[in-house]
Amino acid sequence: MSLIQFEHNIIIADGDADGYIKELIENKSYSELNINFFEYRQTVNYIDYYKMIVAAIERAQSDYVMLCDNDDFLLPSGTNKILSFLKNNPDHISRGGYITGFILNGGTPVDYGSSFRLSSYYDKLFRLEEPSSNWHGFIEEVLFNFQSSFYNIHTKESLLTIYNEIVAMNFTDLTVTERYYQMRLPSLGKVTYDPSAFHYLRQKGTSSSANINVPLEILKSDMPSDVRKLAKKISSTIDEEDSEFEAHILDKYAEYYGYYFSHNTLKYRFTRLFNFKLAFMNSSIGKGLKKYLNLYENYQLLSKVKKWSNRSIYKSFDDEIKTISNFITKAR
Repeated sequence: MSLIQFEHNIIIADGDADGYIKELIENKSYSELNINFFEYRQTVNYIDYYKMIVAAIERAQSDYVMLCDNDDFLLPSGTNKILSFLKNNPDHISRGGYITGFILNGGTPVDYGSSFRLSSYYDKLFRLEEPSSNWHGFIEEVLFNFQSSFYNIHTKESLLTIYNEIVAMNFTDLTVTERYYQMRLPSLGKVTYDPSAFHYLRQKGTSSSANINVPLEILKSDMPSDVRKLAKKISSTIDEEDSEFEAHILDKYAEYYGYYFSHNTLKYRFTRLFNFKLAFMNSSIGKGLKKYLNLYENYQLLSKVKKWSNRSIYKSFDDEIKTISNFITKAR
């Protein structure tokens, strides 16, 4: 973060609480950063994770906060542009931009690597403003046209409100938590996106959800209850007089789950085809195709940055990406 001249306060919430991160940030390399560190051991399903986020937000001394995963990077040129807009437009509570992806060693889940390439990751903006003209349509947008607002910059008050509610409802399924957050956010104020801001760099292939056993997670959760709680809370918050709105949310969720379950159980329904796909992707031909696709994605992303931003923004983006790339590939 010091290499890319990140000037804002950083709060690190360590859910492992094993002392490793604490020892790491005591290194003099991080002395220029303003870091507020605390440990919060997670032991009970997701409730501790939700409480840890609340504890981190409460420690923020700024009026604006942004969440960041431990394997990702913030891009100051984009975050500063978004933050400036929020400060000058107090009717907005949240604003985001493009989330760019990157891969190491062709997509291997490693901390450092010998090769770095940009890759697509939430690189579509279906909406520049939320919600849409009607809330019924917005519910469908959240479920079927996923647009991550989790990595937006938010007002501290709005994000704290949402996560305190999430703690109270104690969702057992993270996908429901994420959808609740997305549906609730625009009810608190204006949420917009800047197509010329590239503010977040996310590593592909390291997400904890990539290795989730979907059938097992469903059995361990109480998803039907979670969805009913979401529908009841969102409908009462947005339109208490619309008695059919809660039913609309449940109907659309049922439609969404028809897609969700069929998509996530394909490898169990077509085991041979799935194993063939894995074998092909691990073959020399598959690896060559994957390398070509990675190069094409890298080209596409750089073209998108040039298209949506001016020369100054592009140069800042390019400098930040080069700095991060050099750090990751030379620190191994």
